[in-house]
Amino acid sequence: MQELFYRLPEEDIHTRFFQKLTSLTDVAAQHLCSVDYEKEMAFAAVIGPPERERIQQDLLSRLEWITAPEREATITSLSRHLDVELSERPPAACAPITWDEVRSVAKRGATFGPHTVTHPILSMETDEVCRWEIEESYRRLRQETDAYVPVFCYPNGEPRAFGRRELDVAQRAGFRAALTTVPDYATSRCVRPWGALGRFALPRFPYPEDRPHVVLTVTGLPRLQWIVRGGRGKTLSEVMGRLAARSMLCAGLPE
Repeated sequence: MQELFYRLPEEDIHTRFFQKLTSLTDVAAQHLCSVDYEKEMAFAAVIGPPERERIQQDLLSRLEWITAPEREATITSLSRHLDVELSERPPAACAPITWDEVRSVAKRGATFGPHTVTHPILSMETDEVCRWEIEESYRRLRQETDAYVPVFCYPNGEPRAFGRRELDVAQRAGFRAALTTVPDYATSRCVRPWGALGRFALPRFPYPEDRPHVVLTVTGLPRLQWIVRGGRGKTLSEVMGRLAARSMLCAGLPE
């Protein structure tokens, strides 16, 4: 292994090890010869922008579902191996909205709801952290602007991202309701499993990117078709997609 290393060109070493190495110690060589291929190694073949985006999304998804210390350690390790310097502040395009911007937009009629302080997956946190993230985000929002609504929104919002504990904390924090990211209409069927806490597990639709989807969502046609079919077969999201495509076709728009 070491003989091979010292015969490699500098560029090849950087490509293989994702960093600039000038030597390979006995300990490092032994580690490379006893790699756990399931836990410590992964291969990624990138062809073009679509593949890069897919890998980026996969990485972001994996980082989202690990603890904060693990996430920080992973990002630090990746930056070191890829020889990338991390900036102390996020780029302007990725920076969060400032409180001055919140107040400015509020003057135009916008309202804001709490979404935690550090955006963790609440179901993965301790009782203390879960309570603090929900209560502190609401307290700070009310402190910074009058344009707040007493409606909480769970980070990620998938069914596995929240549970009865999170619903109970949201109720105790003084909210009137809380939203998930489960795409559906807020009906008794959706909230019935949560009993009296149902209003703290409301489904919602993401804002559509085109007009046909907006029309379909607000009119409730997908739900009507889903009900007519007895709730069987395709999911509500699939029904919406098909109806939106047909609406665009009728309007002379490309699908």
